[in-house]
Amino acid sequence: MILALMRKLIADLKENSGSASSSTETAIVFVTNLGLIVISLGSQSMLAWMLGPEGRGAYAVCVLFATIMGVVFSFGVDRASQYFLIARRHSVSSSLTIAFTLTLTGSFVALILSWFLIDTGLSFFDKAEQSSFQASLILIPLTISFTVLHLQLAALRMFVELGAACVIQGLTNLLLIPLLAIVFDLGVNGAIIAYIGGFIAGIVAALSMLRTKHGYKFERVRLRELKDVLSYGLRYYAARLGHLLDAHVATIILAMMATQAEVGLFVAVSLLVLKLQIFSDSIEASLLPRITSNSSKVTEIVEQCVRLTALFTALAAVLVMVLAIPLTEYILSPAFLAAAPLVLILGPSIIFHGTSKIILAYFRATNRPEICSTVVIVGLAINCLGLLTLYPSMGLVGAAWAMAIAFVVRSLLILYAYRYITGRRVLELMRPQANDLHAISLSFSRISKYILFMFQRKIG
Repeated sequence: MILALMRKLIADLKENSGSASSSTETAIVFVTNLGLIVISLGSQSMLAWMLGPEGRGAYAVCVLFATIMGVVFSFGVDRASQYFLIARRHSVSSSLTIAFTLTLTGSFVALILSWFLIDTGLSFFDKAEQSSFQASLILIPLTISFTVLHLQLAALRMFVELGAACVIQGLTNLLLIPLLAIVFDLGVNGAIIAYIGGFIAGIVAALSMLRTKHGYKFERVRLRELKDVLSYGLRYYAARLGHLLDAHVATIILAMMATQAEVGLFVAVSLLVLKLQIFSDSIEASLLPRITSNSSKVTEIVEQCVRLTALFTALAAVLVMVLAIPLTEYILSPAFLAAAPLVLILGPSIIFHGTSKIILAYFRATNRPEICSTVVIVGLAINCLGLLTLYPSMGLVGAAWAMAIAFVVRSLLILYAYRYITGRRVLELMRPQANDLHAISLSFSRISKYILFMFQRKIG
């Protein structure tokens, strides 16, 4: 029933919006991401109020462990298959078949290895019950499968369908959390099962939409195609893994050095700040296909996206920093107030981090994934070194500074790499252009029309 309603909404949206322009696509992705942030904040708030800092820390390390194992054994295939689909070198069916074949095979290996890792006695696994870690292993194939479908839908510019699948995933998780964690008194395990249920619902929705529009079916693929995808994936592999670790390495290290409550405090607040990536994520999703189809205007497109991302992220970051205390107290609960100062440390760095993600998208779209890998690994090394140096003397404040410094240094390296390749100076890149105002106006117009249309549909 939910899928039927979503299909009707999708058809109405396309009928009213006509051919999808880049600004329309960005507006759709932005509004969808905005809705997902609201849903995510609802989920995070429930977890914080229901589980407290200690339970939130246990939940975080279990989910993070499964996510990392999934990414480690996916070998960058999710991004690689997206690139080949955007470049029209693979059909939808062959692209998905290759991606699922490689990632699910890797997930099977990850499941077996993870089961034994849980019993190794590492301090990381002391932060949650063994049953919680074991339950989270189901997330390994589910998270990577959903990521594959997410990137494939973006490559096909099916942004409304992508939004629908993500909303279904988020809402299912949101509805199951209180049911399983409180009503059935399953605590952390209940929250993990709710997360699993959300991914299952999202995967079913995404596959249904792909089958309806593109007639997706499993098909035989050639060995050469598998090799090509693996080649790209392995070149991007370090960046793929580095992106994940760069955002969560603090949690990993803290899980081995800090208390369970400290882990919960840091994770909850850092995730709150990372939500500000809504602007870079929205623009990046519609940017990749545009770069491929507008090769003569690549730098112009990328640089305008960089400037707009920097502007919007900076405005949002300032607002969040000003409201750091009430946001922490009312969204996460008073038990998390001790971590509110971390928002002031991480806020400015997220401007650099979000803006540089646009340039990384340019490197991926122009078949330079190795650059992404290099700069991300350097940033990760700085983050690790900073954590090991600053946390023992400064606590969670030191962990926040380590993450912030790593984000800024990595962003500067990305800007240098962009200048080296394109010859464009940073000042030229960031200098406002006459058409920027028009782009901002058009974006707000598209977003307003999209929100109004959604509201009218609901009233009607």
